[in-house]
Amino acid sequence: SSEGLSGDAEDLELYVRLATLTVRTAEASRSQDRDEILAKIPCISDFDAQLQIVIFGEHGLLNRHFVGFGVVEAAANIAR
Repeated sequence: SSEGLSGDAEDLELYVRLATLTVRTAEASRSQDRDEILAKIPCISDFDAQLQIVIFGEHGLLNRHFVGFGVVEAAANIAR
C-alpha cells in the first residue's frame, strides 16, 4: 500500500538525517555559545564518529529501529 511506502520514505529520510548528523551544523541561541562549544571539541570528525556510535552502534539508541538501512546507504555509496 502507499501508506507503507510513505512510512518507509519517512524512515529513510530520518535515517539519512541522523547518519549525516554533524556537530558542525549545531545551532545555539547565541552564536558565541556555539563557537565556544565547538572550540572545546578537539577533533570534530572524531566527535561525529562517536555520535554515530551512540546513535547506531551495537548498543546505540536506535540500533534496532533502522535495521537494514545501512545496506541502503552502502548501496548508494557504491553507486556514486
